[in-house]
Amino acid sequence: MKMVRVGPNPNYKLPALKANPSQEDKDAWNALKASWAAVKESRIMSLPYVTAMENLRLSGGMYAILPDAAPVATASAIRLPEEMTADELKLTALQLGVDLRKPMKKADLITAVRKAMDAVQLMDDDDSEGDET
Repeated sequence: MKMVRVGPNPNYKLPALKANPSQEDKDAWNALKASWAAVKESRIMSLPYVTAMENLRLSGGMYAILPDAAPVATASAIRLPEEMTADELKLTALQLGVDLRKPMKKADLITAVRKAMDAVQLMDDDDSEGDET
């Protein structure tokens, strides 16, 4: 059974009280206002889809189906060579084709990685397409 998350509708707005309302209209509006205050304070619920749809219809728009949590990106942030650890520098140097057969100081390895990164040239997507006439 498909479960969905239901919570207060962020786009819900209380309807305006019409001009010259009767006491009955004022009481109904105050009850609606109190209901909306209770909904805003409620927690997010996980309900079966059918139950959620019925509750949404009966709530008059106060509740909404909330999107599932977005997946967390697992890619690491781009770091400058100066901020990398020694192992990260070695891996980056190998990926860029820097020769690591001779021993190097960390500063020399940073310089070599910088030079290799500067040597990489990127072409714009527009440049890679030929003229088609």
